[in-house]
Amino acid sequence: MKNKLKKITAMLLSIGMLMTLCVGANVKAAEPETGSITIHKLKVEEEDDYNKLVEGLNNKGTGQLLEKDNPLIKDYKPFPGITFKLTKLVDDGSVKLDPKEATDLFNNHRDKTFGTDGTKEGTTDDNGEYKFDNLPLGAYLLQEEDHAQVSKKMAPAIIYVPTYNPENKTDTNAPKWLYDIHVYPKNLIHQGGPDIDKDVVNEGNNHAGENIGDVFPWIITTTVPLKDDEEIYNKYIITDVIDSRLDFVNEEKISIEMRDSYGNSHDYLTRDADYYTQYDESTRELKITLTNDGIRKICSVARNGKLVTKFYTKINDSAILGDEIDNTAHLSFTNFSGQDYEKDSDTPEVHTGGIKMIKVDKENSAKVLKGAEFQVFASEADAKAKKNPISINGKNTFVSNEQGIVEIFGLAYGTLGESYEENNNRSTDYWIVETKAPINEKGEPYSLLSEPLKVTVNATSHLDNQTITVYNALTNTDLPFTGGIGTIIFVIGGIALIGAAVVLNRKGSRKAVK
Repeated sequence: MKNKLKKITAMLLSIGMLMTLCVGANVKAAEPETGSITIHKLKVEEEDDYNKLVEGLNNKGTGQLLEKDNPLIKDYKPFPGITFKLTKLVDDGSVKLDPKEATDLFNNHRDKTFGTDGTKEGTTDDNGEYKFDNLPLGAYLLQEEDHAQVSKKMAPAIIYVPTYNPENKTDTNAPKWLYDIHVYPKNLIHQGGPDIDKDVVNEGNNHAGENIGDVFPWIITTTVPLKDDEEIYNKYIITDVIDSRLDFVNEEKISIEMRDSYGNSHDYLTRDADYYTQYDESTRELKITLTNDGIRKICSVARNGKLVTKFYTKINDSAILGDEIDNTAHLSFTNFSGQDYEKDSDTPEVHTGGIKMIKVDKENSAKVLKGAEFQVFASEADAKAKKNPISINGKNTFVSNEQGIVEIFGLAYGTLGESYEENNNRSTDYWIVETKAPINEKGEPYSLLSEPLKVTVNATSHLDNQTITVYNALTNTDLPFTGGIGTIIFVIGGIALIGAAVVLNRKGSRKAVK
């Protein structure tokens, strides 16, 4: 009986333990004890856009992360360098947490166990982002600090961690609460100020084809705003981060021309006295800074006019043939009142292309020929005269390799100013001249091409499927010897006839003598 009782007791304990485990398995995971607020700061450059955002519903965020191509944000640039202050509030129900009363909330309702005196600060990075992480759950006051470039900053906001997820209304499987919250405040920057425009090769030109190794200019045009005679600007700086596919040509070639409000040229600024330049090879940033003397000079000479800045680059071997190489300039300007203006130029591009040829035996196209030499010319007349061969990175002769391949990469193509949008098939014709023929394994030379070969360079002409096959025939294999074998037969026949005539003539003479 006792044994039976022990068995029942053990069975009941086992069932109890099993039920406890089952209940434990159904317990939901503990909710997070902390959260985060990530700021994605956006720059609004036009007042009309800013007003639409303020008046519309789209300026109200959901707390969720948005994709970069989301229509709500895709048209705005990130805004780095903006500082935010986050204050944890005491939310005990004794006061209404109204962001309009931000000063009172900050002074009287800070949770001083948070951060330094109840606050933390953070500044947006180059992507316009800053994350306040490991935040205790609760209510927070988010405030934007003043910035010299900002005309209208974000109004103070109350953010709760966690915050209700609006997607839960329509999708019950979506989490009800968001612990990692994303906010997208927007700023209107100061209107007016100077403008900046950028061109390549020539003014007004946004697209150019160039040979690898050829030096060409980028042209940055900036305006000189009107100002009071007693005051001068606090800052006037042009920067340009040069693409890695371009090599910067020395700073001494930089020039800054002053033009008046009518567009007339009025002398140039003097390097070191009126401006100084810095080029950082690691970041590839070119920086041109006007001195106080330079600022005074442009305000008196180019008042309400323009500055035309030129610097020079060349395409290097890392360029991808057929691809655009973009470059954008930036202007940092501070007026005499201390207001900052940061503006980007438009983005002109330069590109380069090429061709690929394979040299083969005319009688046996499977036999490739190495050692053939070629030059490239811009016109048929130059090609026939063999003058002005095009040089690419200092090289004007191109040789077929062991596989018979000749790569002529880095040729300009397209009409100056022509864009991909305007003409996807832009191209340029060149003429190829064979200057040295290959030699076969027996030491016999092949014949040179008798005429220049016309080729077309465009965005895809360098690709393998566009390779041009060039045929060579061996010298003397098809041509008659000294005018042809027939001529030889006639000559031999003629000599024989002459000999026969001589013999007959002698016989006749003998008969006559008799």
